Amino acid sequence: IKLARAGSAIGGVRGHGLLFVVAREAEDRIWTFRARQLSGLAWAFAKAAAAQDAVFDSIAEVAVRQLPAFSSQGLANLTWAFATMGHEKSVQRLLPAVGDEASGRIQDFR
Repeated sequence: IKLARAGSAIGGVRGHGLLFVVAREAEDRIWTFRARQLSGLAWAFAKAAAAQDAVFDSIAEVAVRQLPAFSSQGLANLTWAFATMGHEKSVQRLLPAVGDEASGRIQDFR
């Protein structure tokens, strides 16, 4: 959780070396992240324009299993991050699942 917060805190810093350290650590621990941490980490990497394909692959794999736990804002942030980074493999897997999840609670998106 602290790792996800660190990623979110430095999301606006482009090219920051700490973000790459967070990426390496996150890959080993991503399965312990909750929905909020997953969306925050994805947002941070996208905001910093830090293309970390392995991290996005891992986030997508874990997030697909946790989609019902995401808030509507978390789904929006996650979708924005993946669409912004455009990592095709992860986008093809994650976005259809997010669409299915969001369509079941469209009233939550205002």
